[in-house]
Amino acid sequence: MEVINNYDVHIDSKKRVTLRGARYQFYNVREYDNGCIMLEPRELAIPKEISSRTLSSMDKAIRNFKLGQVSDPVDLSGIEAMKRASRIAEENGTSDMSLDEINAEIADARK
Repeated sequence: MEVINNYDVHIDSKKRVTLRGARYQFYNVREYDNGCIMLEPRELAIPKEISSRTLSSMDKAIRNFKLGQVSDPVDLSGIEAMKRASRIAEENGTSDMSLDEINAEIADARK
């Protein structure tokens, strides 16, 4: 391996190091007990296929669904109430509502 860059860096107040002219956006970092730090480039890639573990989990979920083994329905009425509360706040020229006002809107929507 040929050295193409050699320079000293310092650690800033937030314990960060700046790499000059870095060729990659992501690096794997290994820190050794003697103080040496090894950076290896990593490129994030989109998987070409769904893993067998994920497919197995999806198959299990469909089987359970067909057997009627499902959770209770999720109550989404609070979302509409939050949208309505946001609209009311916008109409009244206020962007902030108290927690009590938001909870009152949600309670009204669930009636």
